[in-house]
Amino acid sequence: MRIAGTAELFARRTPPPGTRPGGFVVPPDSHPTGTRVFHYGDGHCAESTIAGPDDLATAIAGDGVTWIDVEGLGDGSILHWLRDAGRVHALAVADIAHTGQRPKFEDYGDRDLIIAQAIETSDGDGIVIEQVSLIVGAGFVVSVTERPMAIFDPVRERIRTGTATICRMGSDFLAYALLDAVIDGYFPVVEEIGEVLNDLEEEITERASEATLRHLHAVRRTLLAVHRVMYRHRDALGTMMRAEEAPFTAPVRVYLRDAYDHALQVLDTVETYRDMAIGLTDVYLSSISNRLNEVMKTLTIVSTIFIPLSFIAGVYGMNFEFMPELRWRLGYPFALALMTGVAGGLLYSFWRRGWLRRRRRADDDESDAKR
Repeated sequence: MRIAGTAELFARRTPPPGTRPGGFVVPPDSHPTGTRVFHYGDGHCAESTIAGPDDLATAIAGDGVTWIDVEGLGDGSILHWLRDAGRVHALAVADIAHTGQRPKFEDYGDRDLIIAQAIETSDGDGIVIEQVSLIVGAGFVVSVTERPMAIFDPVRERIRTGTATICRMGSDFLAYALLDAVIDGYFPVVEEIGEVLNDLEEEITERASEATLRHLHAVRRTLLAVHRVMYRHRDALGTMMRAEEAPFTAPVRVYLRDAYDHALQVLDTVETYRDMAIGLTDVYLSSISNRLNEVMKTLTIVSTIFIPLSFIAGVYGMNFEFMPELRWRLGYPFALALMTGVAGGLLYSFWRRGWLRRRRRADDDESDAKR
């Protein structure tokens, strides 16, 4: 799994300076718009695809619950319809267009806005966090995502069955179900991050490198980003449960508490992994320090061995005329034998002290397992 940088995780789109309040500009690189409409109630479910915003007014009219599922901002025609004909507040529409908003709940009378941040993994982009916007009204919900996402597939399948609890509830339960799908989408991603941390722990203890440290820092940045997003999700869910004029009825607020609990679970797991990542950083630094100490110990041993050898060579290198061994036929072999003996004695002494022996990791693991 590729871990993206913080800037990659949040692609915030801000309006140009001087834009009037409620004005918005849809980026030209926005994903083309695809709109599906789910209409259900009284044991029936109808699903249709809408080509343009002109048919949205007809889709919302009628009994039951209508879910307008918009994927991709496209050219902004859907957003213009929501603002002009859909009676959605201009500030709410601007928040939908300018993605990267913090998770929040905004009360705009009979058209309330819920902003969430959904997380997904893909082969090419790694972890991606993108905005999900919900407009909640009496009998309908409009969801807008930046691009097609799979997080709402379980909700779509439950509606298609026509027998799930969601088919007997109102639009507030649909909004809860979509929010719960967004929150639950963090569990598998956080679990993958935990597996990455386990791999990094093994890599650090065996073959740590600078690439390992960079990967670890990327994981820490991702955990920080996920923690920040989920922290705001928790606050937004708390606001929804406490608000007196929130669009959620008392039975649905019970389910909101469950989503709130899921957000707390994700936060607890992320905080645990953040502590693990910090600990792994300390382990990496200790590992590098130990490797440096091993190198310094080796160099010190080599230097220590050559000190007496240099002394012997220095003594016999003095240019005095009367030195007993200078004219001895066996003087040179004797000097070499003396140097070899001294070096061998030092090596044996170092070995007896344990300075030349390195404990293997497998032996350590085996002894730990026996204990």
